[in-house]
Amino acid sequence: MKSSASILALPRHRGVEMPITEVVAVINGTPTVEAARRLMNRSPKAERYDT
Repeated sequence: MKSSASILALPRHRGVEMPITEVVAVINGTPTVEAARRLMNRSPKAERYDT
């Protein structure tokens, strides 16, 4: 997806992880199985941080 790289600019600048968008940004011909593997191999993290 063409816009995924530019969509990542703001969260990266703010220190926010967007793993699905990151995978979409680098897919460019990567098989779906490999993309899923990249997401599933991430270490578990809290999805929400209370402030």
